[in-house]
Amino acid sequence: MTLSGEEIVELSRRHTLFDWSAQSKLAPMAVDHAEGVYFYTTDGTRYLDFNSQLMGVNIGHGDKRVIDAITKQGEKLPYITPFAVYEARALLGQKLATLWPGELEKTFFTLGTSNRRSPGSCGCSTPTTARIDRPRPPTRRSIA
Repeated sequence: MTLSGEEIVELSRRHTLFDWSAQSKLAPMAVDHAEGVYFYTTDGTRYLDFNSQLMGVNIGHGDKRVIDAITKQGEKLPYITPFAVYEARALLGQKLATLWPGELEKTFFTLGTSNRRSPGSCGCSTPTTARIDRPRPPTRRSIA
């Protein structure tokens, strides 16, 4: 089944809630796909994604390395409670500790970008531009 852009908008407005919006005044954009720094609407219009879909896709859309990593993790353990630990989390925490300035060595993993402002993240800082493949000090920090 392939829906038109209008049908996607109509069904979405009818059956879903949108955050930070007056529901009756919404005019959402029907997006078909994304690649690199662009996303495309169902009518084929290309947009430069300056917002990185709410800052969650800074590497770009459709990066094969990200897709492969998500697939690999999904095949082994697609989800587990934040109170559990697993190998990928342990190794990422260890790697990130090499990037933090000074004596910092802990990372707070959130479930999504909305959690950055939750009470549990107060005082935490997370670099959004640090590369994982080589240690260097973070170039940008946010403290919620």
